[in-house]
Amino acid sequence: SEKIQRERYRTIFTELLKIKKNGGNLSSVTIWGIGDDTSWLYPQTPLLYSDYETPKDAYYAVLQAYLDAGFKVE
Repeated sequence: SEKIQRERYRTIFTELLKIKKNGGNLSSVTIWGIGDDTSWLYPQTPLLYSDYETPKDAYYAVLQAYLDAGFKVE
């Protein structure tokens, strides 16, 4: 479900950002696509956007994890 996906993304990014804040050499995270509608896993819905223009709750969970870790969006 979208709720489970949101929580998983938030947990993963919260932990990754803790590692980065503690000096870990983390410079990027790769997600293999933008929208679920063009994913090779379609009709599963693993990505942060439903389609190219529609962010899902998981997108906002990643953004919130970033802000909660003390980073700023410029």
